Amino acid sequence: MAEGLWVVRGGSISNDDLEKIIPLLSKRDKKDSEKLLSKRGKNPVSNYKGMWKPLPKPLSKMSRKELIKHLRSFRDVWERETTRNQDLHDIRLKEESDKDLRGLLEFYFSDEAKQIAGDWLIK
Repeated sequence: MAEGLWVVRGGSISNDDLEKIIPLLSKRDKKDSEKLLSKRGKNPVSNYKGMWKPLPKPLSKMSRKELIKHLRSFRDVWERETTRNQDLHDIRLKEESDKDLRGLLEFYFSDEAKQIAGDWLIK
């Protein structure tokens, strides 16, 4: 189970949880996970360059305009930093329901996104 968790969630696992599963990993994965922990410890991220930020107010209280503004901001920064397409083009954002926009934003404001952003920035 730990191997599957490492394969699926690797870089998004918190340091505490990663420390708990390391003894259960294969030799190769143990080495990779320990290297990741070491890198995180030596290079703590204090500036996420817009790839993550704390939730300014509850998603349920944001207007559609605010939701789209935040998604565009995250999209632009993530695509610039990772060179990966986030599939959040303006046409798609206009077509999505408010519920779906909130669902997308939920990730970008999450601790998981914070961890992933931090790992991208310390590479």
